[in-house]
Amino acid sequence: MCQSDKSFFDIVKKWTINDYKTPKIKAEVIIDMLISEFLAETVEASGLPGNGKSILVTKEFPIRGYKKRKDFEYISTEINNSPSVDYLIKKGDVLYLTELKTDPLSFSEKQLIRMLIAKEHGINDLYQHYTEILDSTKHCTKYDFQSGQVADNIGSSQWNKCIKSIEILYVELKANHISSLDHNQQFMIFKADNKNNSEEVEYVFDGVLSELKENGRGLRVSSYNSNGIKKNIYIMSLDKIELPNNTLWNDIKKEILEECVIDKAEDNQE
Repeated sequence: MCQSDKSFFDIVKKWTINDYKTPKIKAEVIIDMLISEFLAETVEASGLPGNGKSILVTKEFPIRGYKKRKDFEYISTEINNSPSVDYLIKKGDVLYLTELKTDPLSFSEKQLIRMLIAKEHGINDLYQHYTEILDSTKHCTKYDFQSGQVADNIGSSQWNKCIKSIEILYVELKANHISSLDHNQQFMIFKADNKNNSEEVEYVFDGVLSELKENGRGLRVSSYNSNGIKKNIYIMSLDKIELPNNTLWNDIKKEILEECVIDKAEDNQE
């Protein structure tokens, strides 16, 4: 790293750590800027399932929103109220709905339920919902840009035909940072309406998340039961991801990300 690069890196390091520790500044936006360039490569290194190359398809991808109608029942909200996942990552014919968690206390069961429903409803429903959004925002150049990005990175404007399955991925700064995904996390039984069907579909998440299993390369797998079928949620820990040929990633990880985790941990203990 030349002197000018080092000086710029030091500026980024100083203000990233400063802003991360400052109240009311959104830490995820800061960390996102640093890791976006390396996300696809870290997914490859982690051994996340999928046959093919990893690609960061787009950011802030909208999925169906749901509101609770009564106990255990959720109905979809209007498309103009669609929440988003932080990243859409493709690995072969698998599409990962991905959330970045920089704060161990930011885990949201409501957010996880939305992703679980999207996973259960499948790729055609995800594609249909996105098409509905594009139709309702025809004069929005940002959606034009994003839809082009999605088509280019997946390889087709009809990208639902290229994807076989949807999975859920959490990205954390440090292993075990997301304490709410420990093996004692309880799930509920709930119903959610499916836009492609006239009837509500019941999803039964019985039991608890099983104990997390690590693969030794920064990836943990948490299993749960959905109507008696074993399925997985993946958690990728950036502190354990090694990219031997990428010195910039190693510098960012060791000098910035790890300091942010230490500071946050100390704050939570006070």
